[in-house]
Amino acid sequence: KFPDAPEEFGFFASVEKMAIYKPEGNGPFPALVLLHTCGPIKEQHFRYWVKQSLDRGYVAFVVDSLEQRGLANGFCQSVPEGFLPGPVRSRDAFEALDHLGKFAFVDSSRVGAMGFSFGGRVVYLVTGKGVADIFSPGGKRFVAGVALYGQCFNRELGINYIRSNLDRPLLALLGDQDSDGDPAECVPRLQAERDKGAPVEWHVFPATGHAWDNPLFRPPRRISQVGNNDVLYAYDADVTERSRDRAFAFLDRHLKGK
Repeated sequence: KFPDAPEEFGFFASVEKMAIYKPEGNGPFPALVLLHTCGPIKEQHFRYWVKQSLDRGYVAFVVDSLEQRGLANGFCQSVPEGFLPGPVRSRDAFEALDHLGKFAFVDSSRVGAMGFSFGGRVVYLVTGKGVADIFSPGGKRFVAGVALYGQCFNRELGINYIRSNLDRPLLALLGDQDSDGDPAECVPRLQAERDKGAPVEWHVFPATGHAWDNPLFRPPRRISQVGNNDVLYAYDADVTERSRDRAFAFLDRHLKGK
């Protein structure tokens, strides 16, 4: 439960970078593991999604994959030698899933993953059987996943984050002006998996760039990052609300049976 906060924040003053938040009551509640971008967790950003989770009756587990590894500034511009973001963060996600099973207020049979930018890439991975077999030897799985503006294919490194063994419901939310989570790369790959029977869905928001839900990117600006030198980061309050509604409608369907 969040501490009291100054009135001007309207909700709470800060988000801990590794913390579990629960709605009022004893539960057990469904839960979401929230996976950050390639950069450090930004309070303005995660404050929104944690509040939306709690308001809808979800436990929210904010997982920080950076500071514990001495990467407080993230890896958006440079990936440290020996650090493999995809495998490492997939393991973090499954360890978070396992940890949630220790709490009586969590229904461990109803846990989803929600990721943003690189966290979206992780969601693509953990909704697949292959990655789960590696990093969840006990067999625990996420019920469903939502990826917001997650890159599907890294052109520079030739990494495909949409694997051929997707077997958990996946929703990809994309912006048509986002050259990182590029619909031109994502939609054909998602369609190919759906044609094979994978439970995947997607939606492309028109006139929308990267990180549309992060108020720090107001006004919009272009940012260079690993593998892409010209990404439009652009906050959009309306798209944020529409992506929230789509995300939780999907999660409610799969985690609450609504």
